[in-house]
Amino acid sequence: AFVNRNGTLDTLPFPRGSYTQLRLSPDGQRLAVQRRDPLVSGEVVVLELATGQRRRIAVEGNYRTFPASWSPSGSELLIGLWDPIQFLNHGARLYSRSGVPLLDLQVRGASYMTIAPNGKDFVFSDWRTGELFLQPLRDDTGRIRIPGRGFAASFSPDGRWLAYGSTDGGIAVSPVPPTGAVYQVAERGQQPLWSPRGDRVIFRDGRRFSEVSVSTTAGFSVGSPRFVAEGPFVRTFAWNHSIAPDGRLAVVVARP
Repeated sequence: AFVNRNGTLDTLPFPRGSYTQLRLSPDGQRLAVQRRDPLVSGEVVVLELATGQRRRIAVEGNYRTFPASWSPSGSELLIGLWDPIQFLNHGARLYSRSGVPLLDLQVRGASYMTIAPNGKDFVFSDWRTGELFLQPLRDDTGRIRIPGRGFAASFSPDGRWLAYGSTDGGIAVSPVPPTGAVYQVAERGQQPLWSPRGDRVIFRDGRRFSEVSVSTTAGFSVGSPRFVAEGPFVRTFAWNHSIAPDGRLAVVVARP
């Protein structure tokens, strides 16, 4: 569902299911989700918001899969691969929007992968340590360590800032390229996402969503957190929310 500014829900036209990790395409027309099924370890489904059509992206191998990130053009989707038997993250695979595999990323331990606005780089967290890295999408060399430690990093629209849930339980922001600076945004929160205009960071704390105003025009400055919505929203270790181009918050609603 979409959360309206008054806190009401605008339910999307799809049947109930075990959905997690939703990722809206940059144009807001498609939604990639992980759908859990007792018969399979997990699959990624692309939902068309205008028509209600659903398309499964078939991933070869015995992996749990999750939609990691859309490319800026919306023509490609990065899908994370997790081996539930060996308990290892095997990196990710880049697919065309129609489901054709394009590229394998062999990045052990990588989690919370997000493609940068330039379409050339991606950021990820080492799920074992919380270390953050920036790396070229099509080159496994030139990895850059981002100061701070945390998970679920997201880029500002101009690609110059990263917001992430720090390992101390709050929300932090670091510049890109890194300068060594780490700015505290909120004392509590997880899975931050930027507004389309880059003037707000929206984040989750349990079933409660808040936002904070930020300014990046002359350095970095931050306002006070403001309440957005609270409700029966699914909460797991992963993103169960996304931001539409018009700034609306998309969520997964728990079954009553």
